[in-house]
Amino acid sequence: MENRRRFIGRAFSVVVSLASGAALVACGGNGRSGEGTAADSTAKPDEDALARFGGNCDDFSKLTEKDYEVRKNLGYEKSSPTEDTQCQHCNLWLPPRENESCGGCTLFTGPIEPQGTCTYWAPRQS
Repeated sequence: MENRRRFIGRAFSVVVSLASGAALVACGGNGRSGEGTAADSTAKPDEDALARFGGNCDDFSKLTEKDYEVRKNLGYEKSSPTEDTQCQHCNLWLPPRENESCGGCTLFTGPIEPQGTCTYWAPRQS
C-alpha cells in the first residue's frame, strides 16, 4: 500500500512538473521577465540534447535545484537492483557520446549511470 501511495505521489509530481513546463513553453516563457522578442524564437539552442542530458558521471555543473528535484521525483538511483531494469536497457536512454562516461535520459537533465534505474524505466522497443 505504501509503494502505491509513493508511486501515485511521484506520478502526480511529474505531471505537475511537465504541465508547468508545457505552460511556460506555450506562453513563450524564456525565464527572463519582460523579454520575448522575435529574435528569441529564431535563436539556436546552446547545446544539443545529448550535451544537455548526458556527460561525465561526476559533472553536475549544468544542473539546477529544479533539475535535482525532478531526478528525485522520478526515483532515479545510480544502481539498479536487477540488470533487466538498468538505464542502458531503457527506451528513454541516451547513450554516452565519445569521451563521455555517462549517458542521459529524455525525462530529466544530467548524467545517468548505465547501471542506474528510475520508476519510469521502460523496456527498449525493437
